[in-house]
Amino acid sequence: MAEDRYEQYHEVVRRVAGPRAAVLIGDPAWPALGATLARVERAGHDPVTVLGRAVEQSRITPAVRSVPALLAWRINQDIPADPATARPQTFDPESVRTPVRPDPVREADESGIPPWLERPHGTVPDAELQSRLADVRSAAIQAGRDASRATEQATTAMEVARSRRGPVVTALTERYAALSTRAGAVEELQALDREYREVRQVGGLGDRTPDQLQAQLAAVEGRLRDRAMFGLLHAVRGQERRELVAEAGVLRDYIDNTAPRLAELDSRRAELGAAAGPEATRAAAYSEWLVMDRTLPQMLDTARDSDVAAAERERYRAERLEERAGALAEEYDQLATEDASRTVLPRGRAEAEEAGRTSLIEEVATLAVVTVVASAAAGAAAAAAAAEAAEIAYDITTGVDAAGTGISM
Repeated sequence: MAEDRYEQYHEVVRRVAGPRAAVLIGDPAWPALGATLARVERAGHDPVTVLGRAVEQSRITPAVRSVPALLAWRINQDIPADPATARPQTFDPESVRTPVRPDPVREADESGIPPWLERPHGTVPDAELQSRLADVRSAAIQAGRDASRATEQATTAMEVARSRRGPVVTALTERYAALSTRAGAVEELQALDREYREVRQVGGLGDRTPDQLQAQLAAVEGRLRDRAMFGLLHAVRGQERRELVAEAGVLRDYIDNTAPRLAELDSRRAELGAAAGPEATRAAAYSEWLVMDRTLPQMLDTARDSDVAAAERERYRAERLEERAGALAEEYDQLATEDASRTVLPRGRAEAEEAGRTSLIEEVATLAVVTVVASAAAGAAAAAAAAEAAEIAYDITTGVDAAGTGISM
């Protein structure tokens, strides 16, 4: 692979760039820089010296998208490819001398304020700095409030969940209570039906309702009155009269003693029917209650675990909000520090920094040139590889000619 082909130059970059070498080697344009270093080494140049000089001559700013591409372009500008004078060399890591710092840290001047390129927000123009100060301050305050509220809610949710008072446990408990009420009403209805049948069958009168019995009594009494009114007393005397009077007495006694009890049972039936719910769902509700009644402890444990997991998610969300609030607060502190540093800058220093910021903006606008440079560096790598292949072919051809001469002699 391409990264293994130029692995011998990793040490060169480490000696020159120090801790930033890993960034350069991991850049997508590293093969272009590696090929360029291989080319200049074959041309008789020291790759450490060449790379160090390119670092010193290149203006490496945050606007540069690919540092290896820029360095490859700089080296190709200083040492153009010349296959005619190229000669292979072997790289010796022990020949590496003192590393060259690619981006030396500049010290603060007498004002104690480091150069603007060394400050996190030094490249921000004054007008934009003030705007960002206001925006970040507002966002940081709101984020702090959101984080505080979320933390309180997460803490409360965890306490409630662990005490088995969470929403899932509460819903399960309420469901069990509702089913228990319905199941109890269903059982009472069954017992009431048995009692109702027993009361209606007292006296051997069957399952006739109180209204039916009342109508029967009215008919018997009507017969007695009708016959007496028309002077047919002789018709209601004797056995027939006694039977009618006995029947009316039995009906009156039954109605007087049983009707109130049946009315009470009817009222209770209406109450139990409402508590038991729709008749079509009573059987299913009763079966569900039987299952829950057997497995309620396990179901409550599962519900508690669910509530705890939900509380954990809320706490995680609160932590993310706290991190965001902290990042915004840190950004605000940096912006405020930058704003304060500019108020104490000498006028000439302030003007120079503003000019530098303007220059950097112009560089950002020309980043397309850097992309072209990267492409050119990649082309240079391809050319170097082709030259290397040509040299190898030449060496092989020369060796074959020499061998042929020896045989002929």
